[in-house]
Amino acid sequence: MTADRRRRPPRHRMLALLASACAAGLIPCAAAAQEQPRHDVMSVLAPGQGRNVVDAAAPAQPALTAQLGLYRDLPSRLGRLSAATLDQFYKPMDFAPAPPGEIERIDRPRPGVRIVRDRTYGVPRVHGRTRDDAMFGVGYAQAQSLLWQMEVNRATWHAASAALLGPGKDDENLKADALLYRVLDYTPAEYQRMYRRLDTAYGPWGRRAHRDIRAYVDGVNAYVAKVRADRTLLPAEFRDRGLEPGDWSPLDVMAATAWAQVRGQWRGLGPREAGNAILLRQLQARFGEAGGARAYADLRDDGDPETPRIIPTANRPPGFTEAPGSAALIDPGSLVVRETLVKGGAAGAAHGPDFISAPPSKSNALLVSAALSATGRPISIQGPQDGYGFPHSYDFEIEVEAPDLAARGALEFHGPYPYNGARGRNFAFSGTAQYLDQFDMFAEPLCEPDGTRPSLASNFHLYRGRCIPFTTHETTRTMPGGGRYTLRSVRSVHGPLVGRATVGGVPVALAQARSTLFHEEYGLPPLAQVFSPSRVHSARSFVEVMSHASRQLAYYYIDRRDIAFVNPGLVPLRADGMRPDLPAWGTGRWDWKGFDPVAYRFRSAPPLSLPWAINPPDQVIAGWNNTPGDLWPMADGQWIAGPGERVSLLKDPTLRLGASRKIDLADLVEIHTRAALTDLRAQSAYAIVRTLIGEAPDADSRAALEAMDRWVADGALRRDAGGRGVQDHGAAIAVFDRWWPLLVRSVFQRALGQEIIDQAGGEPNNLSSLHTGPGSISGWIGAVSKDLRNAEGQAVPGRWSRVYCGDGRIEDCRADVRKSLAQAVAETKAAYGEGYLARAFPIVCEGCVQDEFEVTGAAGKLPPIPWQNRPTFELIVGFH
Repeated sequence: MTADRRRRPPRHRMLALLASACAAGLIPCAAAAQEQPRHDVMSVLAPGQGRNVVDAAAPAQPALTAQLGLYRDLPSRLGRLSAATLDQFYKPMDFAPAPPGEIERIDRPRPGVRIVRDRTYGVPRVHGRTRDDAMFGVGYAQAQSLLWQMEVNRATWHAASAALLGPGKDDENLKADALLYRVLDYTPAEYQRMYRRLDTAYGPWGRRAHRDIRAYVDGVNAYVAKVRADRTLLPAEFRDRGLEPGDWSPLDVMAATAWAQVRGQWRGLGPREAGNAILLRQLQARFGEAGGARAYADLRDDGDPETPRIIPTANRPPGFTEAPGSAALIDPGSLVVRETLVKGGAAGAAHGPDFISAPPSKSNALLVSAALSATGRPISIQGPQDGYGFPHSYDFEIEVEAPDLAARGALEFHGPYPYNGARGRNFAFSGTAQYLDQFDMFAEPLCEPDGTRPSLASNFHLYRGRCIPFTTHETTRTMPGGGRYTLRSVRSVHGPLVGRATVGGVPVALAQARSTLFHEEYGLPPLAQVFSPSRVHSARSFVEVMSHASRQLAYYYIDRRDIAFVNPGLVPLRADGMRPDLPAWGTGRWDWKGFDPVAYRFRSAPPLSLPWAINPPDQVIAGWNNTPGDLWPMADGQWIAGPGERVSLLKDPTLRLGASRKIDLADLVEIHTRAALTDLRAQSAYAIVRTLIGEAPDADSRAALEAMDRWVADGALRRDAGGRGVQDHGAAIAVFDRWWPLLVRSVFQRALGQEIIDQAGGEPNNLSSLHTGPGSISGWIGAVSKDLRNAEGQAVPGRWSRVYCGDGRIEDCRADVRKSLAQAVAETKAAYGEGYLARAFPIVCEGCVQDEFEVTGAAGKLPPIPWQNRPTFELIVGFH
């Protein structure tokens, strides 16, 4: 029996007590009528808690798979969930001590530190006599579980993967290092200055963060020393490669912090404004200067009135009027990406990366205020997503307690704070990737000091009337087996150079400016505060603290009284008239306001001027990586505005239900799970496409449409409701998956041209890929809906400047869409045979759309599970 059960009366007595309290007027009767889950916060972590593997031949660790069934099986209960059954799919996330029979082990790595691990889930509970003790315990516990993965990640942060693992297959590690070093090229001295500033420039909480990092690193190193002394603890990956774990430094944490700032940006090369500029030039070449500008605005329009905002009434930035001459429009075909790898020799080892993590793209949150809740208290379901696998960034749950410190949640690899899906003593919060625009590209006009004509190879740029040199430095690394490689950094006054190009024939270098450049420490003091009850004890105090965070995450908060949202960021104030989605001239005229190139300082938006809200008017906060608020511009690489955003799958049914009755936590889980199984493309765009097609001209297309009609009428869900291992409406889904990219092409290619469409999802333009998955963000989903409604003559809010389908001719549009359907049907028949409509399609199979658990290193292999678009670490919250 758990301590929690000892404290609480049995369920039947609880219901009686609730009924009595209701009759006495002590609590709302709605709360008495519905049973509460037994725990304030519950969670599930897919696939589970990882651990160092010291014997690769040993069976899989129980904690790794202990939560897999909970996570996998929730969709099978869709339509049959209740508060009494939620603990079948979520585990308690309390601060209660582990029951004696559940204690796997207790470690005391130094006086004042105690680490208790539970047997079933392997979650370490770190107790510190002081806060320094607790942070030491966090580092020790994390290394005790994930030392090899931490080592691989440390190499990644420093652009040194090839130095640890070798060049990799097809030089993939060398290429990854070169790609990252293009935008993250700090020297150790620069990292040291950032770490030191925490102690000198941010007041008491900066000093606290400085000490937390030092104590955390000391804990990591204490376990490293233990491994060196006891070789039986050495993870198998080190042993197999003949490697030894190295000591950690606070500079490693600073490198991790910097990497987190650019994560999601650097894999796509950084120059996102360059891709926008190239697309604009392509559109202008096709439609004329004014027509091309209107087409660009149609496709990108982040002011589209149909775009669902997290907080529609959020604070607005000042109005914007573009100044003539601010944008540097790159000549198509002229962009040359800067080569960072300047020298590289062969090496003997060729291991691939042992840590693969895509940028988070599925994190979401659904919060309901007390006013709509059946319990009279706020409720939520929320969490971060970082792909499915071990290791990934959010696969280490930890509990930490010390004086004025209480935290439990998903600790990222760089520690020491679990800040992306966590609870404090009396609140919980989570983050989603949310890209307020903190990056800009400057086109630096090249020059020569002697006044001669510059070329693309010139190493000087014109700034504030002077011809000044770029700054460069190099770092050389040794690979296993003896090979060496050299990475070169090149910077202008605005930031690292990512490429060179011409603008109207004038040679320029393209520099990426980033608001946290040389100041990566800026966002750490808020994280040092957030789990201190003396500092965060209400929604308002949470918003005030986290509004100073700098990482590109939005945060969703819930306690016993309130729900809240804040989208922080170090957002620079641009020069009047500077257009943030296109490269700006780097002459100094369009610098950020107050820009000091020596100290890299500038004026930024006041934290509480950014989007935030507490208990918004509609009483629901829902976010799924969508636009935060009115007129706050999207980050440069995002093309997702318009209707058809997946957040509508969460918010719209919640508002509808709240209009008819009070909502309980099981309702929220039901709504969230249904959203996780819905094919957004079909749910959002199929109806208008079906109207356009009308009667299909051939029997095969008619049969496919009938199958898809039935699927969409059934909710466009991708699931196995009968538990037979077979996908419901599998044949319809097989056709639709092939049809979607063909459909998008059929709607837009006639007007935009093949060149532009062929580049979608690649380079050099920034348009979303046509091959969008069933739950991904894609601007094409809303674009198809909007354009076809325009073509049909419907009244469309934010109507576009032209109809693209059929180049404005409705019959050509219909013919193109019908042709794309016929092609999809033919491809499906070729793949599965004439009788594909009667075929049973497995829900999990080779080549299926499913959730793959990518387990790397010596941890073993986990089977895939049916597709569900849910957070990796999912919390349900309903404080009593």
